[in-house]
Amino acid sequence: MDNLSFRKLLEQYVFSVTKNYIDQVNEETQGKLIELFIKVGNEPKVNPIEEPVLPKRRYRNERIKMIERLLALHQANIEAARTYILQLDLLLKRAKKRIIDTYRKNHLIKRYQLLKTRYIIYLAKIETYHQYELSKLRT
Repeated sequence: MDNLSFRKLLEQYVFSVTKNYIDQVNEETQGKLIELFIKVGNEPKVNPIEEPVLPKRRYRNERIKMIERLLALHQANIEAARTYILQLDLLLKRAKKRIIDTYRKNHLIKRYQLLKTRYIIYLAKIETYHQYELSKLRT
């Protein structure tokens, strides 16, 4: 396995771990996960001749790359949250139709509704933050 394919595999692994656990940890840990993802994804590029870049322009380019990576991460989280909400809707329908025991039925319905509410709130937050990051790219 060559170095570039290993880097790509490592980036994909860190991305999947970040995507799966970002909504389950506190903000400090979320920041660390995002930083790790950004660091892993910054693989060296082979350019024989590079144009000189002014420090201000270099900073802007790096900032844009970081924001684009954050946006990709946000988009993946948005899609996952929407999928979870749809799955919880299906579970709610199944629980209402198939479970006969009232206590168990009510317990599951409350649990699914609570989870759905949490994912809806999370989705709203991540979409708002996504829009905020998009606005940074436009300025």
